[in-house]
Amino acid sequence: MKPASLIKIWSKLKPLPLPYWTGLVGILAVAGNFFLQPGTFTNPWTIPATALNLLCLIAVPRFPLPTWAGYLVLFLLLSVQPDIRATAFTFFAPLVAAVVAYRGHTAAAAAGSILIWYSGSVNPSEGVLFPPDLLASTVWALFLAAAVLLGHILYRVIIQRRDLMEQWDNDIRARRASLARALHDSVAASLTSVVMRAETLSLQQGFAAETQVELAAIAEQARDSMKEVRGLLRILSSDSSSCSSDLEPSAADQFHQIVSFLKAHGFTVETRGSFRALSLNPNGLVVLREVLKEVATNIIKYANPGSTVTLTVEDHDGYVTISFINTVGSRKPASDLTTGLGLPAISQLAEGIGGDMRTVSSSTRWNTELRIPQQKQ
Repeated sequence: MKPASLIKIWSKLKPLPLPYWTGLVGILAVAGNFFLQPGTFTNPWTIPATALNLLCLIAVPRFPLPTWAGYLVLFLLLSVQPDIRATAFTFFAPLVAAVVAYRGHTAAAAAGSILIWYSGSVNPSEGVLFPPDLLASTVWALFLAAAVLLGHILYRVIIQRRDLMEQWDNDIRARRASLARALHDSVAASLTSVVMRAETLSLQQGFAAETQVELAAIAEQARDSMKEVRGLLRILSSDSSSCSSDLEPSAADQFHQIVSFLKAHGFTVETRGSFRALSLNPNGLVVLREVLKEVATNIIKYANPGSTVTLTVEDHDGYVTISFINTVGSRKPASDLTTGLGLPAISQLAEGIGGDMRTVSSSTRWNTELRIPQQKQ
């Protein structure tokens, strides 16, 4: 058989659960015992004893403690009935003990192994209550101890590796998500504001030529910074989650912050509906925060300076509908003023909590509408 064929077969066998492996080892051991010592299986009670041993091997990975208790009883019964024992049964005991320790029950595996060692070293039916062969008894004890130790070591290695990988993944995911959100929510929005303010001031009359040149330079530097932020966001958002269930400001506080933010940029904001009546769960507050900041940033970029923005909040059948309506300016900002985490990303956030988001634009008006479920009382 070619090595490539062996590798292909191994790749299919490797993902098999542990019960398949223990059962396969038991079947191979019994088959080898049958071909080497066929006379062992002439006793009719050996067949059900073999079946029970194999059943324990298959069940112990999934139900370690109950199977271990049942196996100890079975081993003790076979110890006083040597006529129905097979040689393979002797090797099953260390295997079962190792699996029990591997599943995290080292104390139970050690205590049961002591009982197995003693019952396998004496013969109560003949009045032998102490191990007659010290060397054989020592080898048997070391065999069982090695099996329990090996199972415990494998258990600790797997647990430590799993904890380390989980901690590593959580740390990386949290750091990337935190950085991506901080860059998008604060740095990108602030840079957009700086660019638009500097460009607007540089075009106004009444400023000295040097001042206008300086304002244009500030806008250009902010554009370069925006390009760098956009590159970082693409890297960070490739394997991070933008949605977090951390504590967020209330819906009313978020609305008031956005209204103040837009007014600070010279817009007139008209509000319709009650903000305080909203009741959103933590995920809903995260989505609301992302949407409000993204829409406000887009208004600063695209709306006519000093125009009116209409913010409407409505409640329908357990869902809150939030809409922004603003006019669209004739001057389009450069493509550099984008983060790559805009409306498509927050639309996915809204869909993730059972809501939806849509935008309707024309040559003179832009309407952004968010619909998310309210928190159940």
